[in-house]
Amino acid sequence: MTEVRILFSTTTISGPSSASGLRIDEHSCEDQCRRGQQYGLFAATDYSEGDDILTESPIVILSHLVETSTNHAQKLENSPGSSVKNVIRSQFDQSSFTSNQKSHKTDDELEHKKEKESSASVLGDLILPKKCLEKLKASSSHSIEAQTKKLRGMILAAATYAAYPPSNEDGSKDKLFELYHPTINCDADDEYNKEAQNAVELARLAIECCKELAAPHTALKDSLHHKNDEGMLGEQELLKLILIYSCNAFEGGRIYHKISRVNHSCNPNAVVVEGHSSDVSVLKAACSIKKGEEITISYLSKALYAGYPVRQRKLRAEKHFICKCKRCTENNGDEVKGQPSVSLDLASRIPCPICHPRTGRYLDEDLMFDEEEDDLQISYALAQNGMTAEERSLYCTSCQGVTSVNVDGSIRKKKEGMTIEYMTTAEDKVYDWMESNKLNEKEEDESTGQDMDRSLLQMATATCGSKHWTTQMLNLAIIEENLANLQATLMTINPEEDEKMMEEIFTDIAECADGIEKAFSYAKSLKLNLDPAHWLFDYVMGLGRILVGLGDEKSQKYGGEWITRVENYANKFEGDAMKKVVSAIKNAWKRETDEQVERGVGGIENDGQGDAKRRRVE
Repeated sequence: MTEVRILFSTTTISGPSSASGLRIDEHSCEDQCRRGQQYGLFAATDYSEGDDILTESPIVILSHLVETSTNHAQKLENSPGSSVKNVIRSQFDQSSFTSNQKSHKTDDELEHKKEKESSASVLGDLILPKKCLEKLKASSSHSIEAQTKKLRGMILAAATYAAYPPSNEDGSKDKLFELYHPTINCDADDEYNKEAQNAVELARLAIECCKELAAPHTALKDSLHHKNDEGMLGEQELLKLILIYSCNAFEGGRIYHKISRVNHSCNPNAVVVEGHSSDVSVLKAACSIKKGEEITISYLSKALYAGYPVRQRKLRAEKHFICKCKRCTENNGDEVKGQPSVSLDLASRIPCPICHPRTGRYLDEDLMFDEEEDDLQISYALAQNGMTAEERSLYCTSCQGVTSVNVDGSIRKKKEGMTIEYMTTAEDKVYDWMESNKLNEKEEDESTGQDMDRSLLQMATATCGSKHWTTQMLNLAIIEENLANLQATLMTINPEEDEKMMEEIFTDIAECADGIEKAFSYAKSLKLNLDPAHWLFDYVMGLGRILVGLGDEKSQKYGGEWITRVENYANKFEGDAMKKVVSAIKNAWKRETDEQVERGVGGIENDGQGDAKRRRVE
């Protein structure tokens, strides 16, 4: 364990590095630090899937979760009886919070969901200055909703840092400020520096908000006007801190000395999971890693399984760089004969418009679903990696034809090219859905949310077919809702007395199982280093619980078969408690009585920890 080395790259590279999107020039380490050069983490020995690479506690936690840290300077004695959350909120003028608290979550709700929601929710009712919001709308090229959420996170980081500054007795502060951040005075002379400049502008806006909203005689107010012993203005220190937070923090505002240096890849070879306590994280090998290889993780959570434009948009908006990893740039057109040098988006696979001409915007019904029993021979085309419709030409794996957006040419060619525009429009709509937190929490009425999701799924399937990332993402969201509803329904009915209801339940279960099966096939088609269970574990567990809950041996055996597909993943990446649940569900059919099943499985609720224990980059 901890067989890693942290290196600066001193090799001159044309353009950004493969994993981080950062420009690398040949300079001294000191000059690289000044220029904001990032480190990389490289294996100093071979690793196998599931091996621990290193275990680490955060050097700082820039949110209310600092209260859970055992190694952070909390100074709670200065505010006896007050929670960390209240101390952070007290940094701001109380008139800056909305008076209508009914529209916001209660303290208990926030505490219950603190690991699932953005840490910025602590200041979710902070009224941001109107002039700052106007600047944000005028200057941002990204989603205003996403940038506002990011701005709140930056403000929270500044307030937490001011209230609970890390001790430098053990060098924590020095370690923190060693981490990468965009150069404050960078020029937007190319697309890479433009993203860095956007980050700096957003950080300056966060400082402006803090200046206007900070309460008098608070640590935050003092920090903004303080000049330390080294002559650095407090405002400048906070600005750097905000940028470091924005580029390096994991969920809950956790920042690590080593783990935060791990670069991103859209095909990562490692993951970060919760350790033996909430204060510890473990970097684990997600596949075999050879000595000398760079260790990478994903900053994208579930969006890792989306198409190229979505991954790029999220990384630009949230982490301030353009990804140049192998998945985004490598020549991977081997599936298309004669086109091995083309960089294709394996997540964006649609029925070929040349082989299967459309009569309008949508596919014929048999092409939408591509069911095996229909015995259809559907030819699929892969979209080229690109951000716009003009950059997303389609390459067919069967006819070898190439479809592009055409302004000239025959009517047939123009109609074929319109397919790309239909696809990119669908992708934009699903991206907007993702940005509105549809993948996490739904604030609207449950039935209304399901109707909206189903309508969007119908549009995506009719436009892109069943093997496109938009369809897969939406389908899994509906499966998640259906599994929760099925579990609730089974707790309230008597199976022996309500045969009609049970028929509907069996139909719904079959649809969920079919959707999860298709998701497994889709995940494998992406050719990622990760086991599909990294993405689909929670869905399989939900299905397994329901099948075991039906009580009959046949259903329980079927549930056990599903669990077997994720058992290897669970043994390597989940905690002991979840491993016991996996074993209980898998072996439920072997138990002698239904009462034993109830004791072994029924009493264990789905706490969602399968996914929550993954440390996501914030």
